[in-house]
Order: sequence, then C-alpha cells, then structure tokens
Amino acid sequence: PSDRDYLIRTVMGEAASEPDEGLAAVAHVVLNRVNRGYGRTPTEVVFARNQFEPWSTRRDELLGYAADSPEYKRAAAIFDAVTSDKLRDPTSGATHFLQPDIVRKRRGGTLPDWAQGSGVQIGAQLSRPTADDCAQMERLAAE
Repeated sequence: PSDRDYLIRTVMGEAASEPDEGLAAVAHVVLNRVNRGYGRTPTEVVFARNQFEPWSTRRDELLGYAADSPEYKRAAAIFDAVTSDKLRDPTSGATHFLQPDIVRKRRGGTLPDWAQGSGVQIGAQLSRPTADDCAQMERLAAE
C-alpha cells in the first residue's frame, strides 16, 4: 500500500463517525507531522509507536476496508481535497489531537501535558498545538 492508502485508512480509523471537517483534521495532523519532521513520510508518521491508536488496536479492520467501500471513498475524497489545498487546515497547524473523554477515562481523569490549554474542538476530537507548534506558528506569522 501507498502513503495515500495508509493515511486514508488512518483517517477512517480515527474519525469515521466525525463530520468531514473531522476527517480533514486527522489528515492535516498527519501531514503537519510530516512537515515538522515527525517522520519522512505519512506512513512513518501513522505507524510511529503509540501515535495513532487504531493501528495498534484495529489494524486488521483498517486493512480490511476495500478501496471501493463507501467509507474508504469518503475518506479518500477528503484526503484528496486536503492534499490539493481545497480543504483548509481546521487544526491551525496542530500536530496532535485526542478525544478528551476517552483519554480521561483511560488515564484516570487526566490529560497528557501536551493536551493542556486551549485547543480546537472538531466533532468529538480536540486538536491542540504543542508549545513547539505555537512557536513555529508565531515565527511564520512574523515572516
């Protein structure tokens, strides 16, 4: 499979029940990570250890979707719109996101340090820029 295929399947695994903006947010977060050096390719980013939970818990399910299934086609259309600059980045450059209720439940009521502070709510997902993201966005705005 290609980078495109793995990213589409990641979008499906993370946000299939979200509105289109939620799927776009996941795609942008992966691409933002590539652009920030979290990996050289989308595939490296999505398979990085402990990063995109569906790949560790539902890998067979994600790989089982046929490319002509409605779910895959929807995620692919969103991904293609993101990569052709037809869908803006609703995360404002974030490299992380989470579903706060799920994470709090798993962590005994707390969120990780990087998830403290303000964020952008998109469906059930909350994307939060890290301190490095904020510094980078400030540098870019000043240029």
